[in-house]
This record gives sequence, structure tokens and C-alpha cells, in this order.
Amino acid sequence: MEEGPIQIESLCMGCSENGTTSILTRSIPHFRDVVIMAFECPHCGLRNNELQPVKTCEEKGVVLKLNVPPECADVLSRQIVKSGSATIRIPELDFEMPGGSQRGMLTTIEGLVKQAAGDLLALQEDRRKVDPETASKIDAFCSKLEACANGKQPFSLEVNDPSGNSFIESPNVLSKDDLLHQTHYTRTVEQNRMLGLVVQDEGDEVTEGTEARGFALSQSAISAATGNAFIHQYSAPDEVMVFPGRCLMCHKETETRMYPTRIPYFKDVIIMANSCDSCGYKNSEVRPGGGISEKGRIIKLEVSSKEDLDRDVIKSDSAIIEIPSLQLTVQSGTGMITTVEGLVRRIVSEIRLTSGFQLGDSADEKDKEKYEKFFAEMEELLECKKAWNLVLKDPLSNSFVMPLRDKIEDDVKLAMEDYERTASENQQFGIDALQIMGHQE
Repeated sequence: MEEGPIQIESLCMGCSENGTTSILTRSIPHFRDVVIMAFECPHCGLRNNELQPVKTCEEKGVVLKLNVPPECADVLSRQIVKSGSATIRIPELDFEMPGGSQRGMLTTIEGLVKQAAGDLLALQEDRRKVDPETASKIDAFCSKLEACANGKQPFSLEVNDPSGNSFIESPNVLSKDDLLHQTHYTRTVEQNRMLGLVVQDEGDEVTEGTEARGFALSQSAISAATGNAFIHQYSAPDEVMVFPGRCLMCHKETETRMYPTRIPYFKDVIIMANSCDSCGYKNSEVRPGGGISEKGRIIKLEVSSKEDLDRDVIKSDSAIIEIPSLQLTVQSGTGMITTVEGLVRRIVSEIRLTSGFQLGDSADEKDKEKYEKFFAEMEELLECKKAWNLVLKDPLSNSFVMPLRDKIEDDVKLAMEDYERTASENQQFGIDALQIMGHQE
């Protein structure tokens, strides 16, 4: 059973009398462990609440874009977790709430927009006496915000959170959400400083440049560095390039190892790995070598045995995963090197992490039954009780599934098909812009 809140006396900011602050630690769906603080004053009635993540920040920042159609109450009622570092924008109104201007909160889209309007109206009475013209403009603007919050006007909501601790609820995490788009990015040095992640000790010198140096490492040492021995089944490098850098988590100085290799039936790839001695953080990734492929690729695998589950997989960050028998589509995201079984277990883990609103204490019983049934079906796939298909659709052709035959055409369970990218895919990955730049003189 979860412990109740801790209550402490604290001074009220409204009347300067003693009030009560309740502190509670909880794990919020789609978020992480958080500390919820609620204050209430019995003298003046002032109430306030705040949400702070236990973990300072994620590895990368996040940008969330939600399109809100008119008269769409279910979208307005979506829950949103907003950290204190997140910047909120409504482009249609040219409206922005800078990061750090508001505390962290757990609310709905409607509640967030209405609170923004309420904050603007807070000092209107005094403003009307001093600057009536500005007050009139603010009244008119808040009317637009109210129209958005009430579903009378379509708008889009953009959340840019360098800490990666913000989230918008999706009604069904098992399929594509056409209204919500999420991308991750590497923070800049300025953003790291803003979050308090870069702490330079007195007397330390920041290393300028990244002049690489090369030296030979044994195959076992490189396998340990990358955390995956799959690549070395095909090629062991003679030389690994090592260059200085900083840890993504603690920002202490560390080293990144990099080397190129070629995978049969696939292409040249670049393996990058780093390990931090200070905080223990490890990371490895595979980057495609050479130029962008002229066509996208669809990989179809029939899985019917343990041998198929053990096939090695390179899943790039541009690949979409589909399991047709479960009507499951996993949108492009983090790249990884794993096996078919590891890929499926990673999907299950991610869905459990991001479906808390459908599985939590306040979730509808029908939703709980639906998701538990889905997880049971995923386990059946891993037991190979019946054959099923795995599909990887990669517009950049950077994904790979290991064949079990010397000639890939002899592997009857594995099929690879090249296709012409759509205009939207070219736009998504900036390929049209690259082609235009390539033709400039």
C-alpha cells in the first residue's frame, strides 16, 4: 500500500499565517516519479499546488505538437504534464509562455489554455486604471484564448521542453496518433546551463575542438564499448577512433569511440559508443554511412520459431514497426541494435511506460482489459504458438534484419522490397531541401 502524504507547516504568502503543505511522491503515467506539493491556508483560503520531477531531466529534450480541431472536447480534455522548463506556444495567436515562467503542473489542454488566460487577466483591474488601451487589447486577446479553450476555434499547441519531462496524453498508444507529433533533440550548451546540468569546477578548462586520435583495440574491448557483439559477427575493425566529449547525463569529460564497418546485404555503418566513468551512463548507436538511399525499404519477416526470434535487427530512428496480426503500429523513434525478441520486448516495455492513463487506478475498466489482453497476445508471439509477421518500413532504408541463409533470396521467411518515397516522407526528412541545395551553383 502506498504511503500517504507528509504534512508540514509553512507560511502563507497571502496572509503570512501558518498553513499546511502536503508532500506526496507518486509515479505519474507518461511521466516519471514526481513530487506533488499542495498548500492550503485555513485563514485566508489560499490554495496552491506544484509538481516537480524527482529525476532532473531526461537524456534529450522533447518537442510536442498537438493539433486541436474545433468542437473536439476529447482533445481538449487530454491530460498534459508540463514541467517548469517547458515553453508553450500557440502559433495561430502568436502566443508564447517562456520556460521558467510557470511552475510544473498536471492539467488538461483546456485547463492549460484557461489558466494562461487567467494569468493575463489577474491584474486587469489595476491595468485599466493606468493603461486602459493595453488592458483593452489584453481583454480581446484573452477572448481568443477562451475561444480556443472552449473549442470554438481550432489551434495547435507546441510544447518545447529541454528537460524532456513534459508529456501530452494520447488516447490509444497502440496506433498512430494523427493529431500528436513528438520529436526528441539534443540539448544545446545554453539549455544545459539553464537546467543546471553543466557545472564547471573552478580551474577547469573547457576542451576546444574534437581532434580525433586512432588506436587499435581488441574485438572484445570494442564489443564491451558498444554493448552489443552483433556487429562483430560480420566485421572486426582494425582501428577505433577516439575523441573527447562530455557525458550526456552528468556532462563530465568522457571519450566517444567510433569506427566504420560494413554489414553484408546491408551497407556501410558507423558504430559510436561512449561510457562515462563518473556516473556510469552508457550509450551506443549505429549511424548509416554514405549518402541517403534513393528509395525507402520495407522488410517483412515471418516469425514461426525460436530461430527467427534470435535474428539480429538494426532498427533505425526513421523506421516504423508494424505487427499486422495485432493491428499494431509503432512510429519512428529511437534506433537500436537488438534481436526480434528484444525488439518485441522493448515495444511491450515502452507501451507499458506510455499507457499509464489506460492502466492506472483512474483508468476505465474496459481500457484495462483491452491492454492486458494486448500484452497477453504479445507474450504469445514470443512463445511462437502461431506464425506472425514483423514489418519494418524505413523511408531512409537504414534498417536491417539478419538473413539465415548465405544468399538472402534463399531465406523464404525474409523479404525486402524497395519503394519510392512519398512527398511527405521527403519533406519529413528534408530530402527535397538537400536535392535543391545540390543543384545550386
